[in-house]
Amino acid sequence: MRNRNFLLKPLIKWVFIIFLLTLSVTETVFAQTEAENAEKLWNLRQSEIEQLYQEGNLASALNSAQEAVSLAEKAFGSGSLKSISSLMILAQIHTELDQLEEANQIYQLSLETCVTSFGEAAPETLSVLDNYGKFLNSIDPEMAEPVFQEALRLSEEGDPQRAFRMKSVGLNLQELGRITEAKDMLSQALKAYKKILGENNADTIDTTVKLAQLYLSQGKLKEAHELFETALPLMSGVLEETNLLYLESKDNLAEIYRLQLNIHRRKPCFYKVCKSSFRVW
Repeated sequence: MRNRNFLLKPLIKWVFIIFLLTLSVTETVFAQTEAENAEKLWNLRQSEIEQLYQEGNLASALNSAQEAVSLAEKAFGSGSLKSISSLMILAQIHTELDQLEEANQIYQLSLETCVTSFGEAAPETLSVLDNYGKFLNSIDPEMAEPVFQEALRLSEEGDPQRAFRMKSVGLNLQELGRITEAKDMLSQALKAYKKILGENNADTIDTTVKLAQLYLSQGKLKEAHELFETALPLMSGVLEETNLLYLESKDNLAEIYRLQLNIHRRKPCFYKVCKSSFRVW
């Protein structure tokens, strides 16, 4: 009997260990299944929100977006990229519904969460700053200025998005009427775009046009003319002929030609005046 008990004890011990290992594997598999199901459900919500948004059913899109936020926070954590992304979509829908206070609060929450989770200079945080600045700029450019400036300040020299942030700052300064600063910033943005993306890139061309339009608004026809003449040939290989930027640029260049012609016509011809007054004795 003692020998039997002596043999059973190790056997029971190994059975218990195998049970614990099996339980651990089962829990891991269950957790993985839960995560996969949450991922699928979250992706489904994103597709649903996009469809409702495109259909113009913003009220239903808002409900789905709120559900997506709750799902993401529960399944992935409030500091996860999916949670922050869900918050940003929710803020955008609130903006479309003209619920600006709600949208502003969500943008601030997203920003605070990003700083806590990733750091103030992380790409995720800078992306939130970009979107928050754009939101504020649509309401009041003065409110947007410090947000745009902060995003630019935190951008590293080699960051491809730095040129985009220079452009955002430049256009914001233009709206604020600080034209000299705006011109300098857009010029820097254009140089950065050319260096990073080349002259034939759509963003480079768009920045060229924005700078040309600024010169045109200031009556600096020569500078504007040169930039439009540079941009238009490049557009043909990048943009459709029906593209709004392409059509606007053609109209702007035509306006420059008209203004230059009027200036030329108004100039006095001193040769004719002198010749008419010349007398032969």
